[in-house]
Amino acid sequence: MAANSNLISVIVPTYNSARFLDEAVESAVGQTYKNLEVLIIDDGSTDGTEALVKKWQNKSTGIHYIKHEKNKGLPAARNTGIRYAKGKYIALLDADDTWLPRKLDVQLHKLEELGVDVLFSNWFIWQGEKKQIAFDFKQERVFSKEKGLCAYIRKNYGVPSTAFIKRSALEKVGLFDESLKSSEDYDLWLRFLLKGFKIGLLREPLAYYRLHSTQMSTNFYRMHATRLTIFKNIVRQHPMVLLNCPIIWKKIFLHQGYKIIQDFINLFS
Repeated sequence: MAANSNLISVIVPTYNSARFLDEAVESAVGQTYKNLEVLIIDDGSTDGTEALVKKWQNKSTGIHYIKHEKNKGLPAARNTGIRYAKGKYIALLDADDTWLPRKLDVQLHKLEELGVDVLFSNWFIWQGEKKQIAFDFKQERVFSKEKGLCAYIRKNYGVPSTAFIKRSALEKVGLFDESLKSSEDYDLWLRFLLKGFKIGLLREPLAYYRLHSTQMSTNFYRMHATRLTIFKNIVRQHPMVLLNCPIIWKKIFLHQGYKIIQDFINLFS
């Protein structure tokens, strides 16, 4: 559907995360920016997620519920939400994270001010009672090809729950790669830079990224094995990256080691 004015579509994928989802939805509905829709994509949950969402629909307008009959994975759930979205902008919010109240207001203003297509904010790492800022830097940063690409190959600065994206740019780059087992977000950020789009990073923390034992990112070796696939794909499609961003040689070598360990683990699982 055509993008609607300055409507922001908030995409909330969830799979058996009802114990966290209430706080996530509350942080979206409680934004100071009110021209938004919240799309909750239930990726085959069996834990009472649907009842929780109905409770929210009864007390707040603009909340939409889409359910996969079977679990398809996080990238597919995000893509379903994006396909249903009507907004000019896409904001991602994972079910186990939360936002600060001004997040969307700040990012909508800063996206245009910085002239970027994707905007991340800083965030708080949230583990139990402990909340620690992720990055300590002095000012906003803008990443653009090619220095920006090299910087992003060196380090991923984008947590999905801080992502604020122009829908028009996303339509040109494509959606999340559903074949990837993890790091599908990192793959998408790199594709933005490879296509010539600009990414911004705000120094202000606007989200809480919750650390817990059941999240996908805790599978350390699988994440690194997937990143090896991502880097190899980049080299196949854009071989000049090997010359322009020598850091990718180091990354491929490093992740190949993790891949060997993951393959060894798989022999006994």
